[in-house]
Amino acid sequence: MWNFFNRANGISASQVIKKIEDGWRPFIIDVRSRGEANKTGVVRGTKLIHPHGKIAEKRKELPRDQDILIICHSGARSRIALRKLEAVGFDNKSLFNLKGGIMAYARADGAIKRL
Repeated sequence: MWNFFNRANGISASQVIKKIEDGWRPFIIDVRSRGEANKTGVVRGTKLIHPHGKIAEKRKELPRDQDILIICHSGARSRIALRKLEAVGFDNKSLFNLKGGIMAYARADGAIKRL
C-alpha cells in the first residue's frame, strides 16, 4: 500500500545512485526525445531511448522479470510513461520513476553518458 499512496513509484537520484552502487541493475528507459538525450546525455546503462507518449508500443522489448527505471528531463513524462506501462500489464512493484529526472541525477553526481 505504501507504494500506491506515497509516490507514483518515485525514487530519488541519490537512492538510484546508492542502489546501483549496491548492485541494482534495472532496465533503464529514457523517455525524452533523441534530441534531448543528445544534448544532456543519458544515465549510464540506459537501454532504450523512446518518447513517453509511445512507450507502450515497446512493451514487447521490455523485460517483465527485471526492475525498470524510467527517466525524463524532470520526472513528469517518466511518470506518465510509468502509468502507460502499468496500463499494459507491467507490475507496479518493478517500475520506478526517477524524481527530478536527468537534471536531479546530474546534480547528485550520477554517471552520465554522452551520446
